[in-house]
Amino acid sequence: MEPPFDAPGQQPAAESSLAARIFNVFATPSDVFEEVKRSQPAVLNWLAPILICIIARWCFVFTVFSQDSILQQIREQQTKAFEQQVAAGKMTKAQSEQAQQMMEKMGPIIMKAGAAVMMVVVSFFTPFMWAAIVLILAKTLKSDIPYMKAVEMTGLGSMVLALGIVLSLFLALILGRLISGPSLGLLVREFDVLNKGHAALAAVNVIYLWYTALVALALHVLTGISYPKAATAVFAVWLVSRVLFVVSGMGQFVM
Repeated sequence: MEPPFDAPGQQPAAESSLAARIFNVFATPSDVFEEVKRSQPAVLNWLAPILICIIARWCFVFTVFSQDSILQQIREQQTKAFEQQVAAGKMTKAQSEQAQQMMEKMGPIIMKAGAAVMMVVVSFFTPFMWAAIVLILAKTLKSDIPYMKAVEMTGLGSMVLALGIVLSLFLALILGRLISGPSLGLLVREFDVLNKGHAALAAVNVIYLWYTALVALALHVLTGISYPKAATAVFAVWLVSRVLFVVSGMGQFVM
């Protein structure tokens, strides 16, 4: 197993610019991660991509939640959810009607505000959470790695997520539907967010898989283990996380 960091006295290689690292993570991520590994810590390696993800997610939220056709779909899903609550005895019909009236008046504002805040949380949480997973997996392999180096790599990798958000935005506008990411969920004509089968299809997203592959690459570069072994470990975690998100009803929303 190769040592995770350069030996003292080794001649450092020339560093690329932040912009180069951000763009090259799409084409030559291995080279980018190798550079991050041997370079001094750089906050912008993770902060800049996260800020880009926040902006992309905000554009998605405020654009998509301004489309009448999509808002109507959301209202229909909310109505269905309230009806299920009434049928299950968890709320009365009067409470259901009152809740629907309130959502009709305040729904779009609440959705935009709530989603905007959530997008900030998700944008920071994702790379830091996956970096923690890389750290845990590295420790199980008896390899000691700096957590923030993993954050830099998973942060740069989140540029893939930003691309996915932009793609999802265009698909949402073209298809006129909220759940429109590059996933198996596109095969479902009448997507039901309450249907766990539909949520499972939506969770199989090309962008998620791409990002997970980059997380595996980060583990490979930081520890020196073979990429197939790193990918097996990371994708096992990804699979478990997808199952948990689908069971919780959040599988189609996570990115």
